[in-house]
Amino acid sequence: RDHADPIFKELGILKFTDSVEVQNILLVSDSLNSRLPTILNNMFKFMESNYYKTRNSIRCKLIFQKVNTSIHGLNSIEYKSIKVWNRFIDILPNQYLYNLSRHKLKKIIKRYLFSKYM
Repeated sequence: RDHADPIFKELGILKFTDSVEVQNILLVSDSLNSRLPTILNNMFKFMESNYYKTRNSIRCKLIFQKVNTSIHGLNSIEYKSIKVWNRFIDILPNQYLYNLSRHKLKKIIKRYLFSKYM
C-alpha cells in the first residue's frame, strides 16, 4: 500500500485529524480576540504570574483547567484546544499566534501541517 500523504498534499486537503486541530486553534484564537459570543470569549486564559514574566506567559501559552474525568475533561473540546494551541506555540516559536488574523493563522498552521506530509 502507498501512503496517502502525498495525495493529500497535492490536492491541498488536510487529513481529518489535522483539520480538527486547525479548527481548535481557530476557536482559541477567536475566543482570545473576542470574536465569539460573549459566553465563549472567556473560555481560555493565558498563563500569568503576578510578580514576573515567565517564558510561557510571554509566549501566550494557555492554562489547563483541572479535570476530573476523561469524557468531560481530557476529551473535551476546551482541553484539546488548549493542548493543540500550546503545542503550536512550541512548534512555531517565532510566530505570535495570538496577534495574527484568523486568515493568516489558518494559513500558517495549514502550511506547517502540509510540510509534515511526505
